[in-house]
Amino acid sequence: MLETYFLERPLALTVILFLLRQERGMTATDLAEEFGVSVPTMYRLTMDMQRLGLLGSERLGRKNIFTPKTGLSGILPQIAEHVQSLLRKRPPIEQKLIVAKKILTEYPVPLSPKASQLLIASVFKHKVLDNLSPGLRKRRISGRVLDERLRLDMVVGTDDMAVGIELRMLEVPRHVHDLLGFIGSLTPLRSVGLRGVIVVGLISSLQGRLFLDPGVVKDLLRFQDKPEFRVISIVEYVTQSDVLSPEFLERIAKDAVEKIREVIEN
Repeated sequence: MLETYFLERPLALTVILFLLRQERGMTATDLAEEFGVSVPTMYRLTMDMQRLGLLGSERLGRKNIFTPKTGLSGILPQIAEHVQSLLRKRPPIEQKLIVAKKILTEYPVPLSPKASQLLIASVFKHKVLDNLSPGLRKRRISGRVLDERLRLDMVVGTDDMAVGIELRMLEVPRHVHDLLGFIGSLTPLRSVGLRGVIVVGLISSLQGRLFLDPGVVKDLLRFQDKPEFRVISIVEYVTQSDVLSPEFLERIAKDAVEKIREVIEN
């Protein structure tokens, strides 16, 4: 539990290790100055750690003095070493995703579909490439329609055949209409080896309401699926927490790779 907590909040680990080395406790204000963050951010963090039993506090006048709980000095160094080794293994873009998730948890501001796509696209592509089977590689393929360049999020395949991947955040029917129009515009790319497209549609709420049904969206995309040009979809409901989770994106990426194999092998 502690490893998971510190993996999602690296600053908490750094703070408590720092406090273990001090002869006396410190206020949230002093810690905020030490680590270069705002006082409200540090105060929320210290109170969070106090609720978890990691920190104790003593009231001196109007100040709370935070100190590590007795017994942590024996177990924390080993936990810290493991957590830090895991953090070093994470790609920088994945670390940014974890930080973004933490910030948006503390300051619950909803991400727009476009912002979500931009934030998760790099991690998703990285995980697709990590899970590609031997013989498949990233491809470059392009075309133009009405003087506009056609561009998929990603294209992978063999020397003779390519499959596109298109990731979309969907909130309202207009987003689905735009997606269907985009798939229809891919016709020119068939002449340069594009065999089909894997559509990853992540349905999120808008102001707390869901306007789309995954089954309906899947049916609409299924109508676009033809023997000469495959359109295979992965459509599901997601929360903001899901799309900012490396583990969630790992699962979706593996599913997309399986769909790519389905197109290539058939």
